[in-house]
Amino acid sequence: MAGALYVKDGIPAYAYNFLGMQHFTIASTKPLAPGKATIRFDFAYDGGGLGKGGTGALFVNNEKVAEGRIEHTQAMMFSADETADVGIDLGTPVVEAIGSEARSRFTGRIPKVAVEVKEVNAGDKAEAEKAQREAPARRRCRINSMKRSNETEQQGERVVRHCRAATRRTRPGTGSAIYG
Repeated sequence: MAGALYVKDGIPAYAYNFLGMQHFTIASTKPLAPGKATIRFDFAYDGGGLGKGGTGALFVNNEKVAEGRIEHTQAMMFSADETADVGIDLGTPVVEAIGSEARSRFTGRIPKVAVEVKEVNAGDKAEAEKAQREAPARRRCRINSMKRSNETEQQGERVVRHCRAATRRTRPGTGSAIYG
């Protein structure tokens, strides 16, 4: 999973791991007070297409304690072997300092988790639906490229060009730069 809402050393934070290439953290400057707390993270997507960024805000007991920018988001799909966990990270660690499996286990009590998915504007929704329809063609190109990965570099470049051309044919009239 790309994002994690967590508490480390009493400090609440949200971390977003963009494909292992960029990490964004939005953290409070002060620790939680003893006792119960409601921690919430809101993300305001910029819109304007897939994979754009937005602004994240972290709240403790309905008081904003941190805000920050997340420049990129995963455009469509996450890895099939990642998990959506509560109280432990069973997949690839989102936050390296916390880790995964037993190292990441929360020992307190989490009585409730709520996820609210907000509506997207019509243009972004249409673009997402179009990308989902075209995803099988891009996956075929990736698989063909992987099968040929042991070929020479020059042959591999031809495979990439072929996949780009095939992808373009599935999306006539677009200037999209998303290939394979």
